[in-house]
Amino acid sequence: MGPGWRLFFGSDFVVPTGDSFDSDPFSDIVGSKEHRHFAPGNGTKLSDISFEAWHRSEFPFIMGATIRQGIYSSTSDVGYNPGLSTKITIHAIRQRGIFKNAFPYLKLTTRFKRKDEWNEINPPNSGGTFIDGMLGINLEINEKVSGIINFDFPIWKSATGEQLDSFRFVFSLRRIIN
Repeated sequence: MGPGWRLFFGSDFVVPTGDSFDSDPFSDIVGSKEHRHFAPGNGTKLSDISFEAWHRSEFPFIMGATIRQGIYSSTSDVGYNPGLSTKITIHAIRQRGIFKNAFPYLKLTTRFKRKDEWNEINPPNSGGTFIDGMLGINLEINEKVSGIINFDFPIWKSATGEQLDSFRFVFSLRRIIN
């Protein structure tokens, strides 16, 4: 595609998984019954909307910005309701590959996360402002298929209570459908 602006609007909807929290970890009875502290899902429905703007020019990088706003979260069967978040992301993808079809990709995200709730009580370790970085590479296999490998890492945070830093390694495969 040639120079110019590309604009995208989107929405995500996440449904609960079958494997979720089975009790409120902040309740008085938590130490007296068997429970798990980790679950792949949180038992809630989530939804957000997003807007993306990308610009391609003679500059060596394709520049982009994304704004993603959480708009809905449900309460799980055990009383958990995740705080909604706002994410603002700046993207830069190198236009010329470093070798054949490999294009470096940089991303900087600021997240504003509201406090979670457990049975309408805010736990002492939720909410805050986070800045995360991402280094990645976009591997174009052909005109319609690409693979993206990236590593996300924390840069700065102002969080409530003790919260873990999140490091992620992601591989995604994308196919354009006409």
